[in-house]
Amino acid sequence: MSAPSRISLKNIKHAAFASHETHCFEATVCLDGDRVCKAENDGRGGADHYYPYRGQSNESFDIMIVKLREACADQIKIEDPETYEQFCPRSESNEVDYSRLGDTCIEIVVCNTLNTSLIKKDIKRLMRAKVQLIEVSSGKIYEIKSKPLKETLERVKKQYEPEYLVLNTLSEEEQFYHWTKTTEA
Repeated sequence: MSAPSRISLKNIKHAAFASHETHCFEATVCLDGDRVCKAENDGRGGADHYYPYRGQSNESFDIMIVKLREACADQIKIEDPETYEQFCPRSESNEVDYSRLGDTCIEIVVCNTLNTSLIKKDIKRLMRAKVQLIEVSSGKIYEIKSKPLKETLERVKKQYEPEYLVLNTLSEEEQFYHWTKTTEA
């Protein structure tokens, strides 16, 4: 599992019905838990828009957006070095030129963070509705059409473990890991 991100989203409003080329959303972008700005996209394929949150001065916004760009570039460097090389402009000394770094790095990290949030929300919904199993040998996910009550989960664990993991009994991070590992293949 990967290291926790310094960038998070709060107050997410996502409109799946209006998301066409890109996500239609609005959210507060945070760096190390502190608000940086608001972000939004109309879902029609354009770039994200970043603007000050209510009560934030333009000076604060300008300072925070630079810090956010740097943090996003650092995160991309760790998670996806190829993308980092492609989107992070260099100075003559081959150092990342943060003064020329646009919002592309922010957009990549915000999109990935939003995707993770939406997947976790779906997983949580599925875990509340039915028992979810993952076959250890193949990584395939199966569903038992029973409410995941404590007694049901105990019975399913006795019947199916160790060949299957009962996803409902795992932590949110473990559920996410298994779910995305399985669906990436």
